[in-house]
Amino acid sequence: MILGVKSLYSVTYLGNSLRVLPRSNVLKFSTSANYYNEKNVIRSKQPSISIPEDVTVPEFLHSQVGNWGNQVAYECSATGLKFTHNEVIKYSRSFGAALIKSGIKTGDIAIILLPNCPQFPVALQGMLLTGIIASPISPSLTPAEITAMVAQTKAKAIVTIPEFLPLVKALQGNPAGASIAQVISFGKSEGVHDFFTMIQADATGMEFLQGSKIDTKTEPATILWSSGTTGLPKGVISSHKNYIAQLLQLTQDGVSLSTRGSEIALGLIPFFHILGTVLSNASIHLGMKIVTVPKFDPKLFTKVFKENKFTITHLVPPLLKFLVANPAITKEDFERMNTIVCGAAAVPPHVVHSVWKKAGKEIYFGEGFGLTETTGGTHKLTPSSNNTRIGSIGRLLASTEAKIVDVETGETLGPNQNGEIFVRGPQVMQGYLDNDEATRNTIDKDGWLRSGDIGYYAEDGHFYIVDRLKELIKVKGLQVAPSELEAVLSSFAKVADVAVIGVPDERAGELPRAYVVRKDPSVTAEEINEYVLDKLAEHKHLKGGIEFVDAIPKSPAGKILRKDLRALYNKL
Repeated sequence: MILGVKSLYSVTYLGNSLRVLPRSNVLKFSTSANYYNEKNVIRSKQPSISIPEDVTVPEFLHSQVGNWGNQVAYECSATGLKFTHNEVIKYSRSFGAALIKSGIKTGDIAIILLPNCPQFPVALQGMLLTGIIASPISPSLTPAEITAMVAQTKAKAIVTIPEFLPLVKALQGNPAGASIAQVISFGKSEGVHDFFTMIQADATGMEFLQGSKIDTKTEPATILWSSGTTGLPKGVISSHKNYIAQLLQLTQDGVSLSTRGSEIALGLIPFFHILGTVLSNASIHLGMKIVTVPKFDPKLFTKVFKENKFTITHLVPPLLKFLVANPAITKEDFERMNTIVCGAAAVPPHVVHSVWKKAGKEIYFGEGFGLTETTGGTHKLTPSSNNTRIGSIGRLLASTEAKIVDVETGETLGPNQNGEIFVRGPQVMQGYLDNDEATRNTIDKDGWLRSGDIGYYAEDGHFYIVDRLKELIKVKGLQVAPSELEAVLSSFAKVADVAVIGVPDERAGELPRAYVVRKDPSVTAEEINEYVLDKLAEHKHLKGGIEFVDAIPKSPAGKILRKDLRALYNKL
């Protein structure tokens, strides 16, 4: 992304670094559309952002707190617990200091195993303040899945709820979790630190992480979890600069409708998800109030939605459909709403129109596109689209580039041609935890990140997704890797071979469906479902069905031909 011209040179973003190129090498952009150049590299037309080089995420966020310091930042819909913005800053400083005093060191990794609650952002900010790398994990995962992630991180601490303490205790007795030295929970328990005692710790004299003394461009802030374009979950390392860049991109004038200090947002999108993590940071950055919802429950969700008159909601398509179909939700409940953000899956236009009809007005749909690997978003529909581009993922965010690459030839394509979307910008991750090969396969030497999604861009710079190159299944916005399910199913003694695909579902978006070759002719679908039950999280269960086949279609190289299985399913 061209940021400016200095004499005969241009300062240009290449991946996460800045390089000065001779002007003869600077890309020239089309004068007609001004979105792409003769090499078909597309650039954002948003004003380039200026990213501070010498501040951490907490330094950046805490400097933003102005007149809203005493306003509520987070409120728990289940317990009523509230923290103001000033309390979040105070308690996170105390929590960070208490962690350090307990023996956890800067550079250590700590797990956050919490549902959405006000304690989550305090724990996150406390870790970021001290240079402890935060790794949020989904509470809906099975013990085996959580154990595998803890083993990858070699985490030294874990923050969790009392219900998970038996699991954590078992983890500590397991070689995979032997690194866990400190356990923090809500309430007093033997061998466990009480969160509420820790946030009262004296932070006087504590030396917190200073951006002026580290390289914020590469210093890890978090490790979130993604399957990438395929395969088992991998730890995504995002730096302090990655997060600050994303916040500046998403809150830039003209990109959102947010008014500082006055927004009320629904906090149902999981904070362990990249969108939820960015949202929790944005609360402090914008003076926003977030009402946290620990998990989706129809009655609680309806009650919270009606009582709070949200201005912003972050939802996935199945929840939009729930809002439309729920007779208890009325026009009056949308009266203050100005924005609905959807990012996990495409929203069908008829669903958007149904929401507008129920609300009695057009609400700005801020659809977008991004990955855990891009610390959130790379594209977004802006309010200036006037909701005329529903179905598009929008244009590029500031200081971001993209190109469309032919999946067969590797050629960079022009407008209105389908190919894999590659992106480059300051929000792109540092890499995968202890997985150089996966990092190299995802980010090339020039900083281009493969998205694994097939799409195209129009002459006016709007992008559209048409297919998924990657094998991931998206269930209610959550990633499911077919290879993970296949590995579990293949370990069942009665299964000879198996393949998994995603099939469409009105409520969930997609559901996993297994094609199984029997080793034991007597095996039933019920047995297979029972085998999976306690090994995989609920969203990974085979709710798309199980079909027994004589053989799994494969290429000469042995690769599963999922397109053949999809064709088989479509014939049903």
